[in-house]
Amino acid sequence: MVSKRALTAQTTGMNFRHFMPRSVLCVSTVLLCGVMVASCTRPTGDFGRATPSVVNDTLLPEAGQALRYTTKQNVSIFNLTDDEEEMRNRAWALIAPPSSQDWIGITATELRRTGILPEKYLWIDPQKYYDVLRSETYRSSETRYSRIISDMNSDRSLIAPYCEVARRVALADRERRQALERRTGPTSAEIAGVYARIEENDDVTRWVLGMATVRLKAYRIAKNTLELETPSQDKVWDANQAYDRLTEEYLLLFNSCGLQEVQDRRSKEPLRSRVLQGWGQESPPPQK
Repeated sequence: MVSKRALTAQTTGMNFRHFMPRSVLCVSTVLLCGVMVASCTRPTGDFGRATPSVVNDTLLPEAGQALRYTTKQNVSIFNLTDDEEEMRNRAWALIAPPSSQDWIGITATELRRTGILPEKYLWIDPQKYYDVLRSETYRSSETRYSRIISDMNSDRSLIAPYCEVARRVALADRERRQALERRTGPTSAEIAGVYARIEENDDVTRWVLGMATVRLKAYRIAKNTLELETPSQDKVWDANQAYDRLTEEYLLLFNSCGLQEVQDRRSKEPLRSRVLQGWGQESPPPQK
């Protein structure tokens, strides 16, 4: 059994030089210099989720990993679970959906995702959403209301799917931490990997929450300014209704996607037999 204090101490003192190939460090350093002056956009597929890309899924993350290593941050070399990968893809759909890439600074956002740009250097002005909306030319002034309503409805449709996978990841992290506590004499690499991965998963959630705040503020500024600039009785009501529905949905995020309710429900479920949990060498009997 490892105490929490001991785990923290060992995790903090973890050195990743022994676990990161020298070639990765060299390639990542060169890539880092080039990527800072290049435009990088992560490709997306259905519902704004990220699609596979060698540059965005391998090269840029390796550069960010090398940078975090050199700045003595915790870095996990664990493989991603299916749920962790899905959560990151769905998080991207909420952080940078196609409808927002003209005002959030997509290049800086991508550098933040891959760990190249520290969080403190990524600041998004919610006023810019309306500035872009105002600069676009439409046949009707009411089209801008329609754009806001469409963007809010699109965001709202992405929250529940994200929360579903985020709950599973949070519960898996809880089980991961408990497994480490039960482990006899875990290595420094195992301790560091567990806590670094949990921290990385938490960072995804924090980023989604931060962007939820920015987007809500941007939508509020836009609809309130439009009400002054181009009043429309019907469209103002529709925009306010869409905003209220989005706010209610975002409350799921700020309530950890209802994770506490899931944990309470699971704690009341009967424990499975140790045989079915893989205890010892036993296995369930074959089904006829």
